[in-house]
Amino acid sequence: MEQYQTLWNQTKEKLKETYDEEAYMSTFNDITKVIKVSNGVIYILCPSQLIKTKIEKFYSNNIQKIVSSLSSQTVRLKFVTEEQITETPKVTPTNLPDEGFQTNLNASYSFDSFVVGESNKFAFRIATQVSNPDQGVFIANPLYIFGGVGLGKTHLMQAIGNAILDNDPSKKVLFIPATTYVADYTKAAHQARNLKFDDEGDADDAYTRFHQKYDNLDVLLVDDIQFLQGAKKSQAEFFKLFNQMHDNNKLIVITSDKPADQLKDIMDRLTTRFNWGMAVDIKLPDLEHRVKILKRKLSDSHDSVVGDEVLRYIAATFPNNIRDLESTLNRVINMSICENKEIDLDFAKQAIEPLLKTRQNGGNGDEYENIKSIVADFYKITIDDLVGSKRQALYVDARHICMYILKTKYNLPYKKIGTLLGGRDHTTVIAAVEKVSHNKDRDEKTKMAIDYILKKMG
Repeated sequence: MEQYQTLWNQTKEKLKETYDEEAYMSTFNDITKVIKVSNGVIYILCPSQLIKTKIEKFYSNNIQKIVSSLSSQTVRLKFVTEEQITETPKVTPTNLPDEGFQTNLNASYSFDSFVVGESNKFAFRIATQVSNPDQGVFIANPLYIFGGVGLGKTHLMQAIGNAILDNDPSKKVLFIPATTYVADYTKAAHQARNLKFDDEGDADDAYTRFHQKYDNLDVLLVDDIQFLQGAKKSQAEFFKLFNQMHDNNKLIVITSDKPADQLKDIMDRLTTRFNWGMAVDIKLPDLEHRVKILKRKLSDSHDSVVGDEVLRYIAATFPNNIRDLESTLNRVINMSICENKEIDLDFAKQAIEPLLKTRQNGGNGDEYENIKSIVADFYKITIDDLVGSKRQALYVDARHICMYILKTKYNLPYKKIGTLLGGRDHTTVIAAVEKVSHNKDRDEKTKMAIDYILKKMG
């Protein structure tokens, strides 16, 4: 508990630096106590319902971003009042999941932060209905969300999990990429084989630890199910888990880059079950929707002034991927801050020009940028995150894989790779390449990431 109290104290210091004194004193100053940590959620006591509502309406996204920057764990904050503690059994310690259980949910992925348009409004409506505790599992089980890269499938899936936990924190909700499931099962099988020859170990223990993570879930959220392809034993195990949850009316939500009947190298009995519930697709957003997304990003994350003309230019120039949109907006804003210039259309075009050259022209330099883009898409992060300074495991893993591929495919000098990945020292690159080289034949998740990225490169 002490480490989470320290995390909240550090978060308050950041909030004090972010907001003016009046806003800080009236909203955050009296919020001092972490009262419970469970299911990956930190419960923080609010002095009044008014302050709780104010935080949820105006500050929650920024608070979560600060927490994510301070903690290597995936945690979310929930503010509660004394009345909720005394009157609502669902937030008491007695019936919450074990403190060690991690949902892996990102609290910033909520229905409120999801920008709805023609391309996703049906998927959004079904997702909100599925998150209803009384009827969700009977509307669609499983809910199968499919669409192209970077269109919001993961956001919508995690919003379902967050909404369910907001309504009932006692629910055991787990979000996992399909690659993690394969890696977990492969690790358990490997350990079991080793333990068979170890008088001090029991091979069943390895599988027991695996099942402890996945058994007795109320909600299972599996991202990018296409990455189960070819993993026959993992598919067989997932088939059993799917049947167990479905038979017990436990909710399953799945995302993929294609409809279930187009999945390759996944057993028919699984793809058939993926169609048992409801499939919804997310299409490419139109121009007005993309502008709306940029405006939301601007209001949530930046104080800079960016006119509609600039936003429409960015939206028209990058039509295929929401992460590209947001990354481009970040680039324009950061360049304006560094150069101390106002953002007008001419400045935006100047800032974006290198990205357009990368996309339009040939040459090795563009191939390197393409690799960064493929890696970022695989890990569902922006290129800014990939080359930036965030230290959470997701970003570090992505950087290391990118460094490894740049070295092994092109044999670039370590110094050059460091420059491409945010100006990192060559010794950092050497260590990363050696680590991935060591892990790729031992860790299924690392192997799958490398295989997928190399395949996408052609």
